[in-house]
Amino acid sequence: MARMAVTEQMYQEAYRLGTNIWSRRITPSEARRTLENEYGLNAKTASAYLGAYDGLRRGRTLKLTPKVEALRYMINQLKNDIGHSALLPALQSLGGHIEYLDSFPSTKLAKQSSHRSL
Repeated sequence: MARMAVTEQMYQEAYRLGTNIWSRRITPSEARRTLENEYGLNAKTASAYLGAYDGLRRGRTLKLTPKVEALRYMINQLKNDIGHSALLPALQSLGGHIEYLDSFPSTKLAKQSSHRSL
């Protein structure tokens, strides 16, 4: 089975839902179901994108790999929505994610990797 490409609309919705989870307007399960039912994402992918938002907010290392474009979008939106104070945890999260990926010999990121260019 081919992997579904995550579109800009999908990761933008994941960001919006992530903000709603943080403000306690919806539960993570409700957000995941929305991404599954309305956007066709499978449960693991939906959880990964919602988890990316949470990880960027908390400065937590991401263990699943969202698209670089999605991470760039989320980091820029956090800066626009919250301010520059949102950048430190987001960049800590991104740095931890790159280190995590580098810890696996089969996934070592090239020096020119798009993740490094963020």
